Amino acid sequence: PVLSNMLIAWSAFLEKKWIAKATCFTTVSQVLSQRISEVHKHKIPGYVIENGYDKIRERKTPSNHSEIHFAYTGNVYKVQDFEQNLVKIAEVAKNYPSVKTKVSFVGGAFSNQRKKKMQKLCGNINLEFVDYMKKKDLDVFNNQVDVFLMAAYGSIQGYQSSKIYYYISMQKPVFLFPSDNDVMDEILTDSGIKINDLNRIYQAKAKSEEFKVSIASEKYLHKYSREAGTEKLAQIIQKITSAETNKTTAANNIMK
Repeated sequence: PVLSNMLIAWSAFLEKKWIAKATCFTTVSQVLSQRISEVHKHKIPGYVIENGYDKIRERKTPSNHSEIHFAYTGNVYKVQDFEQNLVKIAEVAKNYPSVKTKVSFVGGAFSNQRKKKMQKLCGNINLEFVDYMKKKDLDVFNNQVDVFLMAAYGSIQGYQSSKIYYYISMQKPVFLFPSDNDVMDEILTDSGIKINDLNRIYQAKAKSEEFKVSIASEKYLHKYSREAGTEKLAQIIQKITSAETNKTTAANNIMK
């Protein structure tokens, strides 16, 4: 812990030093941009360029029609209360005995103590923890997922995982609980993939019907793509370059 804290402090010092010498900086959310600007007394302009998805993927329908498969893939932080997530799923699942429920966490690196705690909350839910999965296997795995899971980063505001954009590209429902009531909720709602009522998907499964979210059009979702982020970065560079050119021209005119 001591070494880790020292490395974090050193990284923060270097980051502050680098930004102080920069013409501008970019970050992934407005909140982070404001915080960095405050550290530098608003002398250095900040721009927001969100993470994004590579491309919209073809939506794959899970082959198991009698089971709902929930999954979260990626790092899980201590402040993310997935225990509440499990309690909510178990609460709804008990009303649909004909529908099996499976919840998978891939790459979460949970402690054994936390795994046992989560298992006790699940009731008859099939809970699995997979420490590692190759990318090619993960793509196949994700195709068989009905609902992706997300949870707020505790009380932290203004932060969205890059995972959210991958979920958008998969065109599948996302259950965010507990919600951050902030940027993650806004993006999921705006894209159309957020599901609030789990009863809807259980009711569909009970009838052997496919549940689909009303996802926005690919044209509308383009703003969440990496391509859109690259376009925005190009505009920022053009703006800064033009401003610097104008300054140089003005200075040369004065010298004449």
